[in-house]
Amino acid sequence: MKIGKINTFLLGVCQFIKLNLHTLLFLAGLFVIDYGVFFLHPVAGFIVAGLFLVLIAFLLNPKEEEGG
Repeated sequence: MKIGKINTFLLGVCQFIKLNLHTLLFLAGLFVIDYGVFFLHPVAGFIVAGLFLVLIAFLLNPKEEEGG
């Protein structure tokens, strides 16, 4: 009984990863770039982090920026 619930949960997690792999890799790539910039200079790291957050916001809501 409990193994069935665990199996169902793990299958759901695998399904989520399969459906959102490109998004997860994109976010991981942004994180790695920002982490590297933080090594160079902390202020530049915060600037890049802010720019990445704005980029993600534009990508999540493309219809609201069209003005229509």
